[in-house]
Amino acid sequence: GGGEGQEEFKHTDGYSRVAFGCDRLWLLKVASLCSLPVPDEAWGALSRWFLDRPEADMFHAAFYDLVRQNVGEGLKGLLKVHKFCTRLHDAWSAEGPRACNRGSAMRVCEAIRLKAEGERNGEWMRQFLGSHDGWKKLSREVREATFRARGG
Repeated sequence: GGGEGQEEFKHTDGYSRVAFGCDRLWLLKVASLCSLPVPDEAWGALSRWFLDRPEADMFHAAFYDLVRQNVGEGLKGLLKVHKFCTRLHDAWSAEGPRACNRGSAMRVCEAIRLKAEGERNGEWMRQFLGSHDGWKKLSREVREATFRARGG
């Protein structure tokens, strides 16, 4: 049940008080298609939506695309300012309504790891992730889950 006077919207994993809405999804798709840099403030809202809406698969796919397309300094707001690695690890470890969509989380983690390893100007990211205990634990857990999902 929701709060008094609030309509609930049914989705595959239960109910939400507020529908996610196509406007948010299209805003993200436009930014992704135009390869627009994402301001630090926007990463805060986007990462919150990603973690708070495990049922929003289409948004998760658009968020993944945006993470993949941002280069170099473009992910500092997400990773450093908004502490996405820590928050994602917390959501990965949670159960029930606080749990994240593990498939989407695995894809985003892989995109971040590949960016750190592959970008010429990604030294700050390699150093940041290499010294982040939550990231190291999360990436190990994601690798193990990926291995199990592939039948290993």
